[in-house]
Amino acid sequence: MRFFAAMPRLPDRFLGDLLNLDGWNRVAIGAESATVGPQLGDAFGGARFVRLAAEPETAEAAVTVVDCMQRRGLGRLLLRALAAAARERGITKFRAEVLRGNEAMAALLREFDGEARPIVAEGGVAVYEIHLGQRLVTAATSPEPRR
Repeated sequence: MRFFAAMPRLPDRFLGDLLNLDGWNRVAIGAESATVGPQLGDAFGGARFVRLAAEPETAEAAVTVVDCMQRRGLGRLLLRALAAAARERGITKFRAEVLRGNEAMAALLREFDGEARPIVAEGGVAVYEIHLGQRLVTAATSPEPRR
């Protein structure tokens, strides 16, 4: 649901945008299975933000979790880690485009910011602004992801 359409393979141009990170204005966090040795783990999800040049305290954020790992708390964990990284870099709010039928993501955004509502809802997409202040779910109040 992150890409608003089935996408069996990412176009090279889009993949380049996803991988263009600088650790400050463009940050990504990934989740994968644990492995021993040099082999790669299975990718389970990722979260990223891109700071908006015109609004440097705001970043566009996105979270993606593979189907088999959804509803286990991984999206919550990724969003929590992404928000912490953003706050460390002076970002105070996220802007996120959400497919209007994606109730799980809308609920997650409201969990992080109880006042999160779409600021724009046109066609099939709603745009949310999420404030990263003290309303953030803490480890003490949020259930841990299921394994």
